[in-house]
Amino acid sequence: MSHAYLAIAACLAGSIPACFNRKDTHRVDYIVSSLLSIGVHPDLPHNDFNPLLRASITGDIDLAITLLQHGASHSYRDWLEGMPPLHHAASNGHVHLVDVYLHAGAEVDAMDIDQWTALHWAACNNHPHIIKHLASAGARLEAMTVSLRTPLHVAARYGQEVAARTLLRLGASPSAQDEDGQTPRDLAATNGHREVVQVLDAWLSVASAIGPKKHL
Repeated sequence: MSHAYLAIAACLAGSIPACFNRKDTHRVDYIVSSLLSIGVHPDLPHNDFNPLLRASITGDIDLAITLLQHGASHSYRDWLEGMPPLHHAASNGHVHLVDVYLHAGAEVDAMDIDQWTALHWAACNNHPHIIKHLASAGARLEAMTVSLRTPLHVAARYGQEVAARTLLRLGASPSAQDEDGQTPRDLAATNGHREVVQVLDAWLSVASAIGPKKHL
Protein backbone atom coordinates (compact mmCIF):
# COMPACT_ATOMS: atom_id res chain seq x y z
CA MET A 1 0.00 0.00 0.00
CA SER A 2 1.44 3.40 -0.97
CA HIS A 3 2.29 6.10 1.57
CA ALA A 4 -0.30 8.34 -0.09
CA TYR A 5 -3.00 5.71 0.39
CA LEU A 6 -2.01 5.29 4.03
CA ALA A 7 -2.15 9.05 4.51
CA ILE A 8 -5.64 9.15 3.03
CA ALA A 9 -6.72 6.31 5.32
CA ALA A 10 -5.33 8.07 8.37
CA CYS A 11 -6.90 11.36 7.36
CA LEU A 12 -10.29 9.76 6.80
CA ALA A 13 -10.02 8.02 10.15
CA GLY A 14 -9.37 11.35 11.83
CA SER A 15 -6.10 10.25 13.40
CA ILE A 16 -3.84 12.95 11.91
CA PRO A 17 -4.99 16.37 13.19
CA ALA A 18 -2.81 18.19 10.67
CA CYS A 19 -4.96 16.91 7.84
CA PHE A 20 -7.63 19.46 8.65
CA ASN A 21 -9.15 21.55 11.40
CA ARG A 22 -12.00 19.48 12.88
CA LYS A 23 -13.84 22.70 13.76
CA ASP A 24 -14.01 23.64 10.09
CA THR A 25 -16.92 21.33 9.32
CA HIS A 26 -17.42 22.51 5.74
CA ARG A 27 -13.82 21.78 4.89
CA VAL A 28 -13.98 18.42 6.64
CA ASP A 29 -17.09 17.43 4.69
CA TYR A 30 -15.48 18.57 1.44
CA ILE A 31 -12.27 16.62 2.06
CA VAL A 32 -14.07 13.47 3.14
CA SER A 33 -16.53 13.65 0.24
CA SER A 34 -13.66 14.23 -2.19
CA LEU A 35 -11.71 11.25 -0.87
CA LEU A 36 -14.76 9.03 -1.04
CA SER A 37 -15.60 10.21 -4.55
CA ILE A 38 -12.22 9.05 -5.88
CA GLY A 39 -12.81 5.57 -4.56
CA VAL A 40 -11.39 5.51 -1.04
CA HIS A 41 -13.37 2.84 0.79
CA PRO A 42 -15.43 4.36 3.64
CA ASP A 43 -14.61 1.42 5.94
CA LEU A 44 -10.86 1.61 5.43
CA PRO A 45 -9.38 1.02 8.91
CA HIS A 46 -6.49 2.79 10.59
CA ASN A 47 -5.14 1.76 14.00
CA ASP A 48 -8.01 -0.68 14.57
CA PHE A 49 -10.76 1.88 13.85
CA ASN A 50 -12.52 2.92 10.68
CA PRO A 51 -13.82 6.47 10.04
CA LEU A 52 -17.38 5.70 11.15
CA LEU A 53 -16.19 4.33 14.49
CA ARG A 54 -14.16 7.49 15.08
CA ALA A 55 -17.15 9.66 14.19
CA SER A 56 -19.18 7.63 16.69
CA ILE A 57 -16.68 8.33 19.45
CA THR A 58 -16.37 12.05 18.76
CA GLY A 59 -20.05 12.61 17.98
CA ASP A 60 -19.44 13.92 14.47
CA ILE A 61 -22.92 13.38 13.06
CA ASP A 62 -22.24 15.13 9.73
CA LEU A 63 -19.23 12.93 9.06
CA ALA A 64 -21.17 9.83 10.07
CA ILE A 65 -24.03 10.64 7.71
CA THR A 66 -21.61 11.37 4.86
CA LEU A 67 -19.86 8.05 5.42
CA LEU A 68 -23.13 6.12 5.58
CA GLN A 69 -24.30 7.78 2.36
CA HIS A 70 -21.13 6.52 0.69
CA GLY A 71 -21.66 2.95 1.83
CA ALA A 72 -19.98 2.77 5.24
CA SER A 73 -21.22 -0.18 7.28
CA HIS A 74 -23.03 0.46 10.55
CA SER A 75 -22.10 -3.13 11.44
CA TYR A 76 -18.33 -2.63 11.22
CA ARG A 77 -16.69 -3.46 14.55
CA ASP A 78 -13.49 -2.34 16.19
CA TRP A 79 -10.81 -4.98 16.51
CA LEU A 80 -10.35 -4.64 20.27
CA GLU A 81 -13.79 -5.22 21.78
CA GLY A 82 -15.92 -5.94 18.74
CA MET A 83 -18.01 -2.81 19.26
CA PRO A 84 -20.04 -1.46 16.31
CA PRO A 85 -20.71 2.28 15.83
CA LEU A 86 -23.97 2.09 17.81
CA HIS A 87 -22.09 0.92 20.91
CA HIS A 88 -19.53 3.72 20.66
CA ALA A 89 -22.23 6.34 20.17
CA ALA A 90 -24.21 5.03 23.15
CA SER A 91 -21.12 4.78 25.32
CA ASN A 92 -20.14 8.37 24.59
CA GLY A 93 -23.60 9.88 24.99
CA HIS A 94 -24.29 10.83 21.37
CA VAL A 95 -28.05 10.32 21.20
CA HIS A 96 -28.43 11.83 17.71
CA LEU A 97 -25.90 9.37 16.33
CA VAL A 98 -27.70 6.53 18.08
CA ASP A 99 -30.82 7.62 16.23
CA VAL A 100 -28.95 7.81 12.90
CA TYR A 101 -27.64 4.27 13.26
CA LEU A 102 -30.97 2.83 14.32
CA HIS A 103 -32.68 4.45 11.34
CA ALA A 104 -29.92 3.09 9.11
CA GLY A 105 -30.81 -0.42 10.24
CA ALA A 106 -28.38 -1.10 13.08
CA GLU A 107 -29.45 -3.95 15.35
CA VAL A 108 -30.48 -2.41 18.68
CA ASP A 109 -29.44 -5.52 20.63
CA ALA A 110 -26.20 -6.23 18.77
CA MET A 111 -23.49 -7.55 21.10
CA ASP A 112 -19.75 -7.01 21.34
CA ILE A 113 -17.28 -9.78 22.19
CA ASP A 114 -18.37 -9.74 25.84
CA GLN A 115 -22.04 -9.71 24.81
CA TRP A 116 -22.54 -6.13 25.95
CA THR A 117 -25.30 -4.34 24.07
CA ALA A 118 -25.50 -0.61 23.45
CA LEU A 119 -27.83 -0.47 26.47
CA HIS A 120 -25.11 -1.95 28.69
CA TRP A 121 -22.69 0.75 27.52
CA ALA A 122 -25.21 3.54 28.06
CA ALA A 123 -25.84 2.21 31.57
CA CYS A 124 -22.12 1.89 32.30
CA ASN A 125 -21.50 5.54 31.38
CA ASN A 126 -24.69 6.97 32.91
CA HIS A 127 -26.55 8.21 29.84
CA PRO A 128 -30.24 8.05 30.85
CA HIS A 129 -31.45 9.80 27.69
CA ILE A 130 -29.81 7.13 25.57
CA ILE A 131 -31.15 4.37 27.80
CA LYS A 132 -34.66 5.70 27.19
CA HIS A 133 -34.03 6.07 23.47
CA LEU A 134 -32.74 2.52 23.10
CA ALA A 135 -35.59 1.12 25.19
CA SER A 136 -38.14 2.90 23.01
CA ALA A 137 -36.47 1.29 20.00
CA GLY A 138 -37.00 -2.15 21.50
CA ALA A 139 -33.73 -2.79 23.34
CA ARG A 140 -34.02 -5.71 25.77
CA LEU A 141 -33.76 -4.52 29.37
CA GLU A 142 -32.70 -8.00 30.47
CA ALA A 143 -30.03 -8.59 27.82
CA MET A 144 -27.16 -10.50 29.42
CA THR A 145 -23.40 -10.29 29.05
CA VAL A 146 -21.15 -13.36 29.07
CA SER A 147 -21.23 -13.13 32.88
CA LEU A 148 -25.05 -12.95 32.79
CA ARG A 149 -25.18 -9.30 33.81
CA THR A 150 -28.04 -7.08 32.70
CA PRO A 151 -27.71 -3.34 32.03
CA LEU A 152 -28.98 -2.77 35.60
CA HIS A 153 -26.17 -4.96 36.92
CA VAL A 154 -23.72 -2.80 34.99
CA ALA A 155 -25.21 0.47 36.26
CA ALA A 156 -25.05 -0.85 39.82
CA ARG A 157 -21.49 -2.16 39.43
CA TYR A 158 -20.22 1.24 38.30
CA GLY A 159 -22.29 3.33 40.68
CA GLN A 160 -24.47 4.98 38.06
CA GLU A 161 -27.46 6.02 40.17
CA VAL A 162 -29.40 7.90 37.48
CA ALA A 163 -28.94 5.09 34.98
CA ALA A 164 -30.08 2.54 37.56
CA ARG A 165 -33.17 4.55 38.43
CA THR A 166 -33.98 5.02 34.73
CA LEU A 167 -33.71 1.29 34.04
CA LEU A 168 -35.91 0.47 37.02
CA ARG A 169 -38.57 2.89 35.84
CA LEU A 170 -38.49 1.25 32.42
CA GLY A 171 -39.12 -2.14 33.98
CA ALA A 172 -35.68 -3.67 34.53
CA SER A 173 -35.64 -6.43 37.14
CA PRO A 174 -33.72 -5.63 40.34
CA SER A 175 -33.74 -9.35 41.20
CA ALA A 176 -31.80 -10.65 38.18
CA GLN A 177 -28.75 -12.74 39.10
CA ASP A 178 -25.43 -12.95 37.30
CA GLU A 179 -23.29 -16.07 36.93
CA ASP A 180 -22.17 -15.72 40.55
CA GLY A 181 -25.70 -15.34 41.84
CA GLN A 182 -25.26 -11.62 42.48
CA THR A 183 -28.09 -9.14 42.05
CA PRO A 184 -27.58 -5.50 41.05
CA ARG A 185 -27.84 -4.57 44.75
CA ASP A 186 -25.10 -7.05 45.62
CA LEU A 187 -22.77 -5.49 43.05
CA ALA A 188 -23.54 -1.96 44.23
CA ALA A 189 -22.90 -2.91 47.86
CA THR A 190 -19.70 -4.82 47.09
CA ASN A 191 -18.28 -1.85 45.20
CA GLY A 192 -19.27 0.77 47.77
CA HIS A 193 -21.98 2.55 45.80
CA ARG A 194 -24.23 3.54 48.68
CA GLU A 195 -26.55 5.76 46.64
CA VAL A 196 -27.33 2.94 44.22
CA VAL A 197 -27.91 0.55 47.12
CA GLN A 198 -30.42 3.02 48.56
CA VAL A 199 -32.23 3.34 45.23
CA LEU A 200 -32.47 -0.43 44.86
CA ASP A 201 -33.54 -0.95 48.48
CA ALA A 202 -36.28 1.65 48.12
CA TRP A 203 -37.46 0.11 44.86
CA LEU A 204 -37.50 -3.41 46.26
CA SER A 205 -39.36 -2.20 49.34
CA VAL A 206 -42.08 -0.53 47.28
CA ALA A 207 -42.26 -3.48 44.89
CA SER A 208 -42.72 -5.84 47.81
CA ALA A 209 -45.45 -3.70 49.35
CA ILE A 210 -47.55 -2.57 46.39
CA GLY A 211 -46.19 -4.17 43.21
CA PRO A 212 -43.27 -3.83 40.78
CA LYS A 213 -44.73 -1.11 38.55
CA LYS A 214 -44.57 1.70 41.07
CA HIS A 215 -42.28 4.50 39.88
CA LEU A 216 -40.11 6.14 42.49
